[in-house]
Amino acid sequence: MLTVHTTGDGLVMPDHESAFAEVVRDAGQQGLLRQLYVNRGGHCTFSFAEILTALDVLLERIDSGAWPVLTPAAMNERAGRFGEGSNMLATGEAVKAEFLDFQPPRFSRRYDARDIAERRTSET
Repeated sequence: MLTVHTTGDGLVMPDHESAFAEVVRDAGQQGLLRQLYVNRGGHCTFSFAEILTALDVLLERIDSGAWPVLTPAAMNERAGRFGEGSNMLATGEAVKAEFLDFQPPRFSRRYDARDIAERRTSET
């Protein structure tokens, strides 16, 4: 699974990504998850090139069985290959690809099925 999130999303905070990664890690499946971040405010404010790049690396992972290099430099370079016409937002605003290294804050509480199991165990 590949997730892509903006660092300044006020609708779905980036903290959700750390909670999701924790669940995947607890299940021992962290090798199947990669998370990418774009340095931009707003909800899903990705350029067309950033979206196409994420889809491209996901397809490469499916086809090859291995994750390609996902460093910000590699991702930004890949996005640049789509050309200026794709490096824009849905609003028409021209932007440069802004994948970056980012560690979202820890989510404030657990909120998944593990909580239900723990509550049942503590109630008995």
